[in-house]
Order: sequence, then structure tokens, then C-alpha cells
Amino acid sequence: MNMKTVLFFCFVCANIITFVYADIDPIELLEKTTEEMFQDNEAGEENVEFIEALEHLKEVPLNINSVSKNSLEQLYFLSNEQIDAIIRYRNDYGRIIGAHELSYIPFLDEKTVAAIEPYIYFGSEEDKKWNILTALKKGKHSALFRYGQVLRKSKAYKEKIYAGNPSALLARYNLKFSDNLKAGFALEKDAGEKNFDFFSGYVSFGKSENSVFREWIVGTYKTSFGYGLGMGSGGIFGSISNPDISVRPSAGIRPYSSGGETGFFSGTALRINPTPQTEISLFYGNNLLDAAAEASEQDSVNEIYDVATSTGYHRTSKEIAKRKAIRRQVAGIAIEHYFKRFRLGFQVNYTFFDENIKQEIKLYNRYNYLPSEVLQASIYYQWLCKQVNFFGEIASVLKPVAGKSVAEKPVAGKTEKLSIAFLQGLQWNVNDRFKMIFYYRYYPRNYASYYASAPGRSSNSTNEKGFNFRASLVLYKNWKMTFQTDHYSRFWFSYPEKLPYAGHDYKVELGNYDKKITFYTYYRYRIENEIQTHRLRLHFSYSPSELWTFATRIELNNFSKGVLAYQEIKYSFKRAPLRVSARISLFDTKGYDNRIYAYESDVLYGFSIPALYDRGTRFYFLATYKPLRWLSFWLRYAHTFMDNRYSFGSGNDLIEGRYKPEIKAQVRVTW
Repeated sequence: MNMKTVLFFCFVCANIITFVYADIDPIELLEKTTEEMFQDNEAGEENVEFIEALEHLKEVPLNINSVSKNSLEQLYFLSNEQIDAIIRYRNDYGRIIGAHELSYIPFLDEKTVAAIEPYIYFGSEEDKKWNILTALKKGKHSALFRYGQVLRKSKAYKEKIYAGNPSALLARYNLKFSDNLKAGFALEKDAGEKNFDFFSGYVSFGKSENSVFREWIVGTYKTSFGYGLGMGSGGIFGSISNPDISVRPSAGIRPYSSGGETGFFSGTALRINPTPQTEISLFYGNNLLDAAAEASEQDSVNEIYDVATSTGYHRTSKEIAKRKAIRRQVAGIAIEHYFKRFRLGFQVNYTFFDENIKQEIKLYNRYNYLPSEVLQASIYYQWLCKQVNFFGEIASVLKPVAGKSVAEKPVAGKTEKLSIAFLQGLQWNVNDRFKMIFYYRYYPRNYASYYASAPGRSSNSTNEKGFNFRASLVLYKNWKMTFQTDHYSRFWFSYPEKLPYAGHDYKVELGNYDKKITFYTYYRYRIENEIQTHRLRLHFSYSPSELWTFATRIELNNFSKGVLAYQEIKYSFKRAPLRVSARISLFDTKGYDNRIYAYESDVLYGFSIPALYDRGTRFYFLATYKPLRWLSFWLRYAHTFMDNRYSFGSGNDLIEGRYKPEIKAQVRVTW
């Protein structure tokens, strides 16, 4: 396939669609955000779990008549004013009886009501008297099993390097009985592993919003406070800069039962409300992490550990030897107080390892390596002043000398350092037609945290400063224009040994969203250390009826250096509980540096956003079948065929040949 073929395909796809337009779906909005996250810094799966959380809310919706403000904030597309209006209306008028009543609440228009309907229900207050038998009988249960596999063997399987077979397996169970009892667990086996080697699970006990005791979690959980600068485990990296997603402090402590093997704590967490305006969160985590051990040069009795970024894989003898080799413990407290229009929060956490940590000092981490003991704290706030939302966070990390900090080349005078970073921003919803947000970030070169995930160019929130501005304007009826700019610079060398540099990023997007079709186009220009990048996208999505949906995209990366075109079709059978979707993508890029990401439909709670590069074709087919109210099936097949490359992957994962087929199957039972 040559460039002419790709461009011809683009032309055909572009002419399939007529100019009729549709309301943008909250999931689609967050998928666009996810694509940007990956294109900028290859965010990991743990940073896109907000999409899984929204999908889960469709299965276990929120009771609009008893849900707390913090829980409502899981609906990221709701503004702060809208959430406050719902709570005030409920307090003033009592139980909300249906969706039609929501339209009477200030700040809620028809589009907003339609957006939140899949995630809520209108129940009465739950009975506070309950027991385990009642919860098991009246609760909502779901059990899920997933199988996935690449259907061609890599080098590791041919030479029997990996301990297990190439199948990837996931088993998951969840129970919810109002806010009184929630429980769940997940078992996961990665491809190449011999058995299920990862477990996450929790039990959560809670009471209603008016109780002092709010929630107690035993097991695995995630924490995220403020805006991710101090404690951002599992937070939404980067979405703070989207003017269509409301900016608010993170949701705090959340139970966790998924197959992702990083970004969570194992232990216990407690939320209490000593007053209706004050919430206190206490947490303790005790995790065994993968690490490589070796004898210390100073003392042959002691061992030091190299804690690298965990992949979660335990396939080879070396990977298995690293499994759960070192213990990390963390203890912390967070306090939030709500004033009438002001929220103030404070969190502090102390992390320590049970063994010495060795870290090879490179040029890029000379000032921000993390020792075995870290004390970290931050203060964050949110002030709503009419249509203006002021927000910010200031964080510091103290790296103590006492204890266990070990480095190959210690930096004189840098073993004990108080580093301070801050984020300050403003979101202004001028009216229904114009919204804007800007923030300034300052993350010094000596700032580092095990859990930070604040907005910025780097995923670990260090060694940069920058100013970001975004605005959206409704031009005429449903025509909307969005503009963004980001100006940033590095204080010091960055990975991999890149010189300090400055960058400028600009993006202009124009779209029209009505009832039947979504159309948007954007152009993005970035110049970083005198290297220019151009990106152009045209996207159409057409739904002539409730049964059919067509989607077309054309994307150029650095003009002719990267081209992607795809056509997607979705169809829901009228006389059968079956929905199918299929996409074919053609791509032609000048190597990995010009790769393009495109979010793909997957099984429920699944995730697929491959990096497309070189020249080839990719297609996938997804079928969802629900023969009974309590039973659902998913089947997904994806196939990548390369024109100019005769292998996939490298090392043990090398697959020889020009094609790579993948299959995924899932079954889910609810009762």
C-alpha cells in the first residue's frame, strides 16, 4: 500500500458522510482526552481508568436522592455549579422523582440531563438497617471472565523462554448494596505467565451522607487528593486543562478491583465526617513490589534494591525472581473543609521501604532521585466565585538523610532537600457560550514524588514550568471552536539525556454537535527545541437512526510523514440483542517518531489504543450479544498487516512475519 492508496481511501471516506451533526457523548469527550494523553506522553492504562469508572456507573448507577457530593463528582462532565444545584435542590425539595424534574434544577439543560441519565437512578433513601444476608440477597452482583491472546507465537514461546502460555486471563466479581456494602476482587494472568499471579480485592463498609462514619475500605484502593501534585495515584492526568471538563479536586479514596498492577495501595482506608462540612481520610498501604536485589559494596550482609518501573510481568526466571522482592509502606491523612463557596484541603503522606534502594544516578535524575524514605505534603484549594473557579495546589517533598538512601553517585549537598512545587489556575464559565481555563505550573528540577500526576508535559510532575490556556466558544447554534496553547520549558536535562529546552504548543478545533452527526476538525502545531510538529485531524460520526452509526477519521502527522484514515460502522440489530462494530484503518508513517494513536472500541472495561506506525492496515471487529437480561457476551478480533515491515516487537516479544492477529472474548453475568 503506497501513499496514493492511503489518500484515495481518505477521499472516499470523507465523501461517505453528509453534514448533519450530533451531541457529543461524555465517553467520546474523554476518549478524545485519552488520545491526547497518549500522543503527548504515552500515559499508562492506570491513567485512563476514569473511562472504566464511567462505564461501571452505567452498570451500577448512582442514586440521585442519596448520593454524596464527592460521588457526584465522578461525573467529570458536570460543572461545579451543576453539582451544587443538584444537592441544594434535593435538600430544599426532597426526593427527585424522575428525569423530567431534573430540568427544573438551575444550570441543568436538556443536554446535561440526557448526559447524566445513564449514570443515575431515582431511588428512595436506602434502609439503614441491614445485614450481610440482606446485602447478598438484595445487592447487585456481577461476575466477569475475559480471555485474550495474540494468535501468533513470539520468540519467547517458540524457544520456551516464558513460563506460561500466550493467553491473557481476567476474572472479576463486584457486589454493591447501596453505600452500606461494596465488595469486589479481580484475578489476572498476563500473557506468558504460568498462572494467575495478581490479585486485587476489597470490602467497603459505608453509611449515608449524614453519618459521621462515611466509608471503611479493607483491601486494595486508590487515592488521589487535590490536583495530583502530591498524591495523584490513579488520577486523571491532563484532563484539568480541558474547558469542557469541570476542574475540581480529586475524589480522594476509591475502592479498587481491576487487573492493572500499579497505582494502588493494599491495606486499609477510612473516611469520616466529624462535621457536615469536614471530611477526614486516613489510609495505610503495605505493598510488595517487584525489585532486583544485589549485595551492598559497603556491607555484604545488607542488600540494596533497584526498584524500576513495574511492568507487572512475571514470565521469565529473572522477572519471577523480582516478584514481590521489596515492601513499600505508606501512611497518610487528608483533611478537607467545605465553606459556602470555598474548599480547603491538606494531605501528608510518609513512604518508606523495608530495604535500601539503589538508584543509578543519570544526568536527567541528578536532582530528583527518590530515596527509601520520603515525607510529602500538599495544600490545595478551590474557590467558586460566581462563574469563576479559582484552584491551586502547593506541594513539598522532604528527603531525609537518616535511614536508607543509597545512590551510585551521590550528589553533594543534595541528600536532604526541601523541594516545593505549585499549580495555580482559573476556570471561568463566562456564559453558556464561552468558557476558559488557564493555569501556571512550576515543578522544580529537585521535586519528585512517588505518586504525583499533575498536568504537564512530564508524567512524574518534575523539572518543568509552563503556562496553559484553553477556551471554548459556541459560534452559532451548535458550532463550537476550541483554542489551546501551552508554553513550557525545562530547568534541567530530561530523559533520555535531552538538553534543557523550551516548547510551544498550539491547537485550534472547530466542531458541530447536533442530534445525528458529530463533526470536528483540529490543527495542532508544536515547536520543541527547534523541532516542529504538525497534526491535522478530520472526524465525522453519523447516526441516521438508532440502529446505525458511521465514523470516519483522517489524520495527518507532520503532513506526509504520517497518515491515518479509518472507517468505522456500528449496527444494532432491531430484532436481536446483538450489536456489532467494525473498523478498518490505513496508516503510513515515517517510523515510530511519527506514530498516531486512535482509541478503539473494546469489550466492557477493556482498553485498546495501539500506536500505528510504518505502513500497514489494521481492522477490528467487535460483537456484543445480550440474550438475557443477566447475561452478556463480547467477542473482539483485531488484525494488523504490515506492508514494509516483516516483524512486530523486539527481544522475547519478537513476532516474525507481516501480520499480527489478536482475539479477545468476554462473558458477564449479573444478578
